[in-house]
Amino acid sequence: MKQERYNDLMWRGIGELTQDEIAEGWHWCRDWDGLLVGPGMFETCACQCEGVRK
Repeated sequence: MKQERYNDLMWRGIGELTQDEIAEGWHWCRDWDGLLVGPGMFETCACQCEGVRK
């Protein structure tokens, strides 16, 4: 995911995660108070959300 796309979703509330993004592991993380996390982020490694690829 490019930074502009992340900003649109996380900070501007524009759009929704696509099926491809979800398949890559992007999700709104319960463990991080709803933060949008995904591949390569520290938060994803520490996340306990069900079904998230590690």
